[in-house]
Amino acid sequence: FYLDTPAASYNSSILLSKHDGDAGNDGWVYGIWNPNSDTARRILNFQANNQFNTNTYPDINGVVNSKRWYHFVVTYRKDISDLRYFLNGSMVMQKTIPFDMINNNRKITIGYSASSLGTYLGYFLGKIDDIRIYSRSISLNEVTYLYKN
Repeated sequence: FYLDTPAASYNSSILLSKHDGDAGNDGWVYGIWNPNSDTARRILNFQANNQFNTNTYPDINGVVNSKRWYHFVVTYRKDISDLRYFLNGSMVMQKTIPFDMINNNRKITIGYSASSLGTYLGYFLGKIDDIRIYSRSISLNEVTYLYKN
């Protein structure tokens, strides 16, 4: 999908989630993290929860600046536990996730994380466009095609 990050003072916000923000130890969240309260630059991040609790943050290549559109793709191959982040057609992170993060009974949410307590967490205040969710992991050639077209 494409995202446009606004200048804001929040520390983190959710882009896509299949996670309970208040209860449960399962699910995943893709978002933007602001580790240094820098309102102009943020880092793409991924968090998956179960007994392993995995947080991943790309290096400097995963930084997004405010007031600019980005093409962001995440792929996950369950058979080999392979998670990859692509930003503007280039892979910025690859990580092995040592558990099945896909199968849980949570709803997928866009722009926030739902909570079993009836609240909503981590609102994304920017713009999101052209979200696609596939039933398979797309290839590097497909990522490149989507970015260029």
